[in-house]
Amino acid sequence: MKKKNLNELRSNNFMRSYSSTKNRIISQLFYIFRKIGGGDRFSNLFPYIEKEIFFLKKILNRKLYLFDYGCGKMDFAIFLIKKRLINNAICVDNYELQNNIINKKYQYINISKNKEIFKKNQFDIAIIIDVLHHIGINKCEKELKKICNISKYVIIKDHFEYGYFSRQILRLSDWFGNYGTDINIPKKYFTEFKWQKLIKKLKLNQIKMIKNVSQHKGLFSLILSSKHQFISVIKN
Repeated sequence: MKKKNLNELRSNNFMRSYSSTKNRIISQLFYIFRKIGGGDRFSNLFPYIEKEIFFLKKILNRKLYLFDYGCGKMDFAIFLIKKRLINNAICVDNYELQNNIINKKYQYINISKNKEIFKKNQFDIAIIIDVLHHIGINKCEKELKKICNISKYVIIKDHFEYGYFSRQILRLSDWFGNYGTDINIPKKYFTEFKWQKLIKKLKLNQIKMIKNVSQHKGLFSLILSSKHQFISVIKN
């Protein structure tokens, strides 16, 4: 199979399967609305992730091996490679790619069909971007512990809720952003107390906590403010 380089790749190569053509069309319309209304999660989050990885690269002082858990369309890994912040990446999620992509810089693994076993500290950095709440705030302990065991540093981006109404806003945003896919819409999200309790329970070394992350701009920032977004950096 002919290899594709980074410049040839486009996000639609990595789309999830949809339950119907109607769902796919509606999802594309939602995507266009998000772009117009300032809800492009990737574009708004990337500067934060780029900054943290740049800092960790200076500490490690070598070519970085990335583990992207719940990678979606692999946007973060691909752009980090383009920026030359990481050298190689393993990207995992639980769906089939529409197109088979072979690239020497990164590899996609469907963890629902391939139970890969990774070694302790095999990776330099792992990223978990808006994934843990979909697993479940009371069910993600095992996966988080595994990821922290196989990577020297872990960067986690997730949500805080502040009661019933903010929870429903987060649920609506998750439904809107994941429409037509089989991604679980959680019933609850982390509070800062529950997050710190989880960190303590798993005996993780949280070296940095960033609150009020501006994930959205424009209209979407008025609906879902930055207080709902946080980034945590864990050192193994």
